[in-house]
Amino acid sequence: MAEEDGKSAIDRLREGLYKRGESTTEERSGFYEREFSVPRDWADSSAPVGAPPPFLGASGEMGGIPMPSFGGNGPSFWGNLFTMKKLLIAAVLFFGIAVLFFLFVILRGANIVSSKNVSILVDGPASIEAGEEIALKISIENRNNIALEFTDLLVEFPEGTRVAKNLEEELARYRKSLGTIAPGKTVAETVDAVLFGQEGDEKELAITIEYRAKGSNAIFVAEKKYQVHISASPFAVEVAMPAEVIAKQEFVFEIALSSKTDEVVEDVAVAADYPFGFSFISASPAPSFGTDIWYLGDVTKGARRAITVRGTLLGQDGDEKTFRIEGGLSSGAGAGKLNVVYGATQKTVRIVRPSLGVTPSLGGDDADVVAVSAGKRTSAEIFLSNNTPTKIIDVRVAAELLGEALDKGSVDASVGGFYRSLDSTIIWDKNAAAGLGEIAPGETVRLPFSFTPFSPLTSAVRIKNPVIALTVLAEGKHLGSDGTLKDIRVEAGQTAKITSDIELTARAVYHGGPFANSGPLPPKAEQETTYTVFWAVVNTANDVRGVSVEARLPAYVRWVGAISPANESISYDPDSRMVTWRAGDIVSWKGIASLPREAAFQVGLVPSVSQIGRAPVIVEDAALRAEDEFTDAALSDTNPAVTTNLTADPQFTSGDGTVIQQ
Repeated sequence: MAEEDGKSAIDRLREGLYKRGESTTEERSGFYEREFSVPRDWADSSAPVGAPPPFLGASGEMGGIPMPSFGGNGPSFWGNLFTMKKLLIAAVLFFGIAVLFFLFVILRGANIVSSKNVSILVDGPASIEAGEEIALKISIENRNNIALEFTDLLVEFPEGTRVAKNLEEELARYRKSLGTIAPGKTVAETVDAVLFGQEGDEKELAITIEYRAKGSNAIFVAEKKYQVHISASPFAVEVAMPAEVIAKQEFVFEIALSSKTDEVVEDVAVAADYPFGFSFISASPAPSFGTDIWYLGDVTKGARRAITVRGTLLGQDGDEKTFRIEGGLSSGAGAGKLNVVYGATQKTVRIVRPSLGVTPSLGGDDADVVAVSAGKRTSAEIFLSNNTPTKIIDVRVAAELLGEALDKGSVDASVGGFYRSLDSTIIWDKNAAAGLGEIAPGETVRLPFSFTPFSPLTSAVRIKNPVIALTVLAEGKHLGSDGTLKDIRVEAGQTAKITSDIELTARAVYHGGPFANSGPLPPKAEQETTYTVFWAVVNTANDVRGVSVEARLPAYVRWVGAISPANESISYDPDSRMVTWRAGDIVSWKGIASLPREAAFQVGLVPSVSQIGRAPVIVEDAALRAEDEFTDAALSDTNPAVTTNLTADPQFTSGDGTVIQQ
């Protein structure tokens, strides 16, 4: 910063600002006006060529105002204008060349290949009968300027298409190499096939041409779709089914195939698609595969094949269930499906409540299949409900109990019913049962009874997987909407599966058994005596799974660790002092027709002086748990605690189980 008199400009400014008295202000420079010479008259039009315009000065000034310079020799404005003209001309020339090149390429075509220039023509029928052989003439025209190389014809057929000369062979696709197609040339190929399907179906064929252009490895594709209408099928599929069915009540429907052709149709099959809730009972003829496939063989001209199916439906009142039935060609025994579908039909049934609702209940359970205990009394009931807006009169109910496991002498229907042992049927009518003479709308009547299944342990008859079947038939009359009395007949049923009797026994010995025991006998206070404990399981009518036995050792009993047989799964938990035997699965009649399932382990007893004169417990109460494979019911049994009174030991004498003084 320049200084004056040794003071900088900042020092002088600070001194002026803080100086007392009149301040001195420096004079500032002001604006100034610039004078321009502007002509007052129009310039002379006779100015010489090349002279500046009259409103410009000699130096290019406008009325004395200097004009900006754009560089160049001579006046800068005219030089710049000339440059812009050259750029415009160059742009126009470039655009023209581009247009000419574009037209040249488009009009001439050069060596460019387009799938639009590959024409695919198909000559064939638009409508055929199912199973009729067709011949498709496919023509490929090359309208490009260069040849199509490595050309392939690919035809993809709909499902179920067969080879024309061999109907057993499925034809999914056809491929053939056509080689090179020259420019402007046409190549034709004939493809034979047999199409199958339902009457009214539209079958679509996909035709594809794959090719390459010369000098290129790229594969180009041209495609065409071709449709064929199936005008007729060799046979008709019909289903006769009731419009309404009652839930859980058996009903019947018929499936029929009628030939519509003059030729024999081979390997005919029928497939049924059942709705959810349908339970198949039987069919005539019986299904060939599962419950829903029938192989009917050959169907001749004018022939009719019928199938009768029986079953039940589950659902709520008003539910609609749809059955779909298909007829066609089989795919071979055991395949479980149709290879070709010729015809199909659907039938919908509606589930309705019966006029008289009949609900049997065994052991408090109204399921179709229930489990009841062998040897124990089973309480049962039948509930009758009036589901109509009018009364139901003169009701009669017959309940039939059938099964070898039924103890006929145990049946009790003393409250309003009579058990007719001749045919094992309980009868209720208006003369003995109150409420059956007239059931009002919405009213429910209860009919109780009971019975006892035989215990397999006490019965002389050995039956595997025993059942007792209950069939109920209820009849009555109700006033219809037309004012006339109409008969009511309703059937219902329930099955009781009898659970297996399984029994656990426990015992202890000192002499004999798989282990050598030691110690005083009778046991002495504060001295150890070892014992062998046996657990045995006897099973009856049904196979059981997941069998396990548990028992706790008292605090004064030691787990020795010896088990027999060695492959049995017996374990001991020292924290809980629990002994567990995981016996697994046990077959029916084990211990009845053969030796029981048995396992043994060894323990040591050290009695206390407080136990002198008593027979201490060696193993506490044992509990068995298992699951019945036939009924899926949980099974259980218990056995009392085992003490030193070794009643199962053949060498045991009275007093050998009492603790004595050391």
